[in-house]
Amino acid sequence: MKTYIKYETVLQNITERIAALRKNGTLVLDGERTLAAEFDASRGTIRKAMRQLEENGTILREGYVTRILPECRQKKRYAYVVLAHSDSGAMWFPFFQRLWDRLEKLLLENGLAVDLIMLDPEQPDYDSKAFCRRLLNYDLLFTTLIPPERCPELPELPVPQVCIQSDSASSERFMKLELDDVRVGELAARLLSEAGVRRAAVLLLPGETPSFRKRIDGFQRAFRAAGGGSEYFYPESRDRLAQIMKLRDYVNTLPERGFDGIFFVTDEFCNLILEDLLVRGMVPDPVSVVALDGSSTARAMHPPVTTVSHAVRPMANAVLRLIRKMENGTFRYRKGAELLAPSIHQGKSIKQKQNKEVAV
Repeated sequence: MKTYIKYETVLQNITERIAALRKNGTLVLDGERTLAAEFDASRGTIRKAMRQLEENGTILREGYVTRILPECRQKKRYAYVVLAHSDSGAMWFPFFQRLWDRLEKLLLENGLAVDLIMLDPEQPDYDSKAFCRRLLNYDLLFTTLIPPERCPELPELPVPQVCIQSDSASSERFMKLELDDVRVGELAARLLSEAGVRRAAVLLLPGETPSFRKRIDGFQRAFRAAGGGSEYFYPESRDRLAQIMKLRDYVNTLPERGFDGIFFVTDEFCNLILEDLLVRGMVPDPVSVVALDGSSTARAMHPPVTTVSHAVRPMANAVLRLIRKMENGTFRYRKGAELLAPSIHQGKSIKQKQNKEVAV
């Protein structure tokens, strides 16, 4: 007669399997038949262990699917507040979607939870006061780029806030996590100068912010120090299509004017703006291109543009670090910005004169 292992051992084995699956981001557990064969146990023993795990909130059985629930043993409540379209769930700014995707994985691996709170001021029944009342139940808010006019009560809430990449004047009163925008410009300048570029155009769609200004200033200062010259251009128009077309027309004149480099302060619509140069085979030689990957447009192009990264991983790690400190009681709220270093994504838009390895 076959001898099966004891219930306690089965329960321990399944618990360890669940912990490993959580760490890998897998939230579905194998069925009873598969677990019985793997752990050399009877279906009855497996079923008993599953009932115990469901009672203590480790799993949730839905028909033939057994879902693994997050391990939330945290002491505080946290919210990630972001502008988004409530109908589609799409966030207004792609960077904050990429940050949330990375953060969600880290939280799952560490048994922590942060609520995603979407703010949609374009809904007919939107009430900013009612929205903010929901946030009073949290211990710490991670707020993103939300203009004050969209939610004027948000900066006045009596809840600690960490502002992520926010250019709002009111955010100066809070703790901040920011990309080092000056360093972004400096890295872009170095990439172009090491590729042999001597005249570069700095391009920006209208809507200059303090972050954009820091990138521009950092680029121009570093590029000038390397012996290069630059020209800053943005189109005078309120219509987005007209802006893109003016930038496109401007870019098409650059080779004839002796320009051999372009720095996109943000990469929105750079695929459309660069289209003619790409079709003519003028990127990366004679014109090299670097962009800040704010929307990931540049990195998704074929061939991909060399970009300075928006620090998604360091930003997510910084958020996780603050939550851990909050949980163990060592968190100290301090106004001011923590600057996070950007990195480089090596695309195909830089001349071969550039060194293969660039230290950050």
